[in-house]
Amino acid sequence: MKALMQDRGHTRPGRTSSRHRKDLRWPRRIAIKRRRRCNRKDIKLVTRYIPLILFTVLTNAAAQIMLKKGMLGLGPVTLDPGLIRTVLRIVLNPWVFLGLATFVISMASHLVVLSRVDLSFAYPFLSLAYVVVAIYAYYVFREDVNALRVAGIGLICLGTILISRS
Repeated sequence: MKALMQDRGHTRPGRTSSRHRKDLRWPRRIAIKRRRRCNRKDIKLVTRYIPLILFTVLTNAAAQIMLKKGMLGLGPVTLDPGLIRTVLRIVLNPWVFLGLATFVISMASHLVVLSRVDLSFAYPFLSLAYVVVAIYAYYVFREDVNALRVAGIGLICLGTILISRS
């Protein structure tokens, strides 16, 4: 009787026949395999753009460093004598001008990256510029980088590694 009920697709409430269970698992297995295949392809595609993302990070950091060097040469800025004159004096400083030009290059490469990968993947990589700038500032500008800043930089690196693996 039980075999007859299973052949007709009837089972007790709450249970499915083994034939019916196989039918439910079969398309699911294919869907999972397809998903995995797409994810591998997507990962290869995304990792292909990591060098361009790192170029964006390094040009962003270089721009920050150039701006800092230019502003150190100018000294403290006050807007009292005249806003236009002060802005021109800042922009026409060679290091500041070069830093701004480098920012334009960084932004152009970032736009290329954004046209090809997800924002949630690409944007966190920009935080690596903090790491580069902090190291450079410590060794070249002799800025104080205390233990708390080093811990923060470590967390930034860890977060970027986690995102790159997702």
